[in-house]
Amino acid sequence: MHLDDAKLDKSKVLIDHANASVVKMIWDIGYLAGITVQPWRNVTPVEAAKVVEAKENLDRLMIDSDCASPLPSDPLVVPRAVLEMRKLGIKDADIKKVVLENPTRFFN
Repeated sequence: MHLDDAKLDKSKVLIDHANASVVKMIWDIGYLAGITVQPWRNVTPVEAAKVVEAKENLDRLMIDSDCASPLPSDPLVVPRAVLEMRKLGIKDADIKKVVLENPTRFFN
């Protein structure tokens, strides 16, 4: 079954574990994108920050981590991504949106 066949409210669908190469595709079909910062998958804090720097669809973007994986993880990757966003001069309001406000709104 394709997600469109399920007749879901697209604002309630999050495609997570995304990276910069698929974020636009996720947005184009109307879903929210979650950039999961996992250096072992080549999704680094720098890459996440660059997606935010583009300032596209920030209302439909979240930056998150995956510390439940049995693979090596870093529980501080989201704060590291925040640091990289600040280095790029991204406004605090935009940073707060993608790491706090959007996840809070989505997961309620």
